[in-house]
Amino acid sequence: YIALAVAGVFLIAVLVPGVGVNLNGSSRWIRVLGISIQPAEIAKIALIIFIASSVYLNRKRMDTLRHGVLPPLLALFPICILLYFQPNYSAIIVLCALTFIMIFVGGVKGWHLAAIGAIGVVGILVLMLQEGYRVARVTSFMDPWQNPTGDGYQVIQSLYGIGSGGLFGQGIGNGTQKLSWLPYGESDFIFSIIAEELGLVGAVLLLALFIFLIYRGIKVAATAPDLFGTMLATGIITLIGLQVVVNVGVVTASLPPTGVSLPFISYGSSSLVIFMSMIGI
Repeated sequence: YIALAVAGVFLIAVLVPGVGVNLNGSSRWIRVLGISIQPAEIAKIALIIFIASSVYLNRKRMDTLRHGVLPPLLALFPICILLYFQPNYSAIIVLCALTFIMIFVGGVKGWHLAAIGAIGVVGILVLMLQEGYRVARVTSFMDPWQNPTGDGYQVIQSLYGIGSGGLFGQGIGNGTQKLSWLPYGESDFIFSIIAEELGLVGAVLLLALFIFLIYRGIKVAATAPDLFGTMLATGIITLIGLQVVVNVGVVTASLPPTGVSLPFISYGSSSLVIFMSMIGI
């Protein structure tokens, strides 16, 4: 509860005029003593801790709606509402997927999961249809070349970077896409820059390191001394895996564009500190 309260205070602070930092129409950051903090990253670890604790405390009653499903959802919904007003829809999708996977591992009934999944899909569709630019992102994902200077621009430039890297890349620092062509090359599309400068070999090596890290996380979860440890490790490694899949999927035009960072690699101190803390746990 303390972790959720801290995350909630930071998420509310983002929406306060003069406190939240607005960038590209979104208020996702606050400044504290000159340090930029992204509260959505704090909310991720807070939610993981809460759900792990909830599953542990209700381990013999996870097959009930009241004890298995409601506590995680009651923690998730307020966070999603606050993220909605930032807006930060990519974080909402990641947190919903994270919650779904954690309660699945925790032992929630199958039909409860099916109902939650159906509601989640409908919710995502409603959110998407509310704004024209979200629909445009999906249509540009289907065929980015139909609007190469508009909605499809980022994905096309990302693919140019990946393609020009070849087998061994152009060398560290020698990539050109990051100079003026690819927006957010230091954050959301960093994998494209890596593929351009280190080539297919470097990109595959990076993915192999992530796969090994996820394998080790699963092993930690499986051998944890108690259920709380198992659920905590499950949540942490699930979050890392989700963000790797979504980020690489967007960069390679396998998923619709959305702003999810690549763990440990993308620019952003809040994300880096939180992920390093989770690895420490």
